[in-house]
Amino acid sequence: MRITGGMAGGRPLKTPSGRDVRPATDRTREAVFSSLGDRVAGGRVLDLFAGSGSYGLEAASRGAREVLFVEKHTRTAAILEQNLRGVLRNLREAGREPSLRILRRDVLRFRTATAFDLVFMDPPYPLLRDRWAELLDLVAGLPRPEAAPLLLLEAPAELAIAHPHWQPRRRFGGRNRGDPALHMLERTP
Repeated sequence: MRITGGMAGGRPLKTPSGRDVRPATDRTREAVFSSLGDRVAGGRVLDLFAGSGSYGLEAASRGAREVLFVEKHTRTAAILEQNLRGVLRNLREAGREPSLRILRRDVLRFRTATAFDLVFMDPPYPLLRDRWAELLDLVAGLPRPEAAPLLLLEAPAELAIAHPHWQPRRRFGGRNRGDPALHMLERTP
């Protein structure tokens, strides 16, 4: 796995091991960020259930000014820290130094006064299946930026997302049952 574009493009990323780990593929991230276009540059990004940090680090490489990673697992957060240092080194060499922070906390207990332009959320599938509405409510309750924020939710392809605060805009990947798909959702007015 690697950063697919921007100033740290090509930089390899380490991933946690385990059978429940589903790192976002390079191809999916490349498609997502291509569709986001200029929306990333200068934005504030929140990466929930950050794991290796691939979504947030991709955003930093492509010009996000601030990324907050939320990950509660100590071993996974240590891998994220290594990836963050490597990408930050590339960005500093290119003359950029965005704010990249890791918060070691359970996402279900996360609260902030900061408004984010983009929110990536890749929860464990069992948690998502049991508590998906609560997770979407949590993100809907975050402070809103001037433009409507986007939520990019990785979920099983078969999961139908119907929520009063979120309007589906697009889906990436996930052709078969159980395959990961990235759902792009826009906050309703």
